[in-house]
Amino acid sequence: MAKESDAAEAAPASKVDDLGRKVWDRSYYSEKAAGKTGRTGDEVEQAISTLLPDPRRSVVHVPAVRENLKRRTQTVDLTKNLGRSEVINALAPKSQQGGFYCEVCDCLIKDSQAYLDHLNGRKHNRLLGMTMRVEKVDSKTVAAKLRSLASQDLVAKKTREELEKEAQERIEELEMYEREMREKRRLLKKKKRTKDEDVKSQDIKQPKVEPDVDITPEMEAMRASGLPISFS
Repeated sequence: MAKESDAAEAAPASKVDDLGRKVWDRSYYSEKAAGKTGRTGDEVEQAISTLLPDPRRSVVHVPAVRENLKRRTQTVDLTKNLGRSEVINALAPKSQQGGFYCEVCDCLIKDSQAYLDHLNGRKHNRLLGMTMRVEKVDSKTVAAKLRSLASQDLVAKKTREELEKEAQERIEELEMYEREMREKRRLLKKKKRTKDEDVKSQDIKQPKVEPDVDITPEMEAMRASGLPISFS
């Protein structure tokens, strides 16, 4: 009874504004909330898991220092095993069974959506040393972040322009190389054609020169009719 009376005396008297709404003492409840900071269920759960260990679950070790919630820096790949066939052994460790395994929490999740919910959930983030609270920033910090993102976009735009320029130069080099190769092939064909024509001209048979013989009128008549007059 004494403790209840002390608590009642410590609590401030509630006030009511002109509209009949209760007015809370901000300073009192701020100090009360600050006093509860750190007395979460993590310590209780860790103590229970240490004193009464469950062989099916590992002991929970929550980091003593807790930071505000931060975004992930690693990419979550959900399609690395897509289209693959694997033989799953029911007696194998969790990390070698089918599904999505979380090393931080030592748990196996079968569904990709549930795996993402787990990564974004309170249990996973508290074991990473983070609370579910985000850092409060002012307008100056937001403006600085926006300027930083704008500068990154500008650098990325310049990089894209440089890549496009390099690609255009490469295309022009390839086109020039193709033109040179076509010209070389044309000259080779022309040279080969000229060589073939020279060989053909050399292969033309010269008119046969008949030996000097005494041509008689009969032989002249035979030659006029196209008959040979000599067998040499």
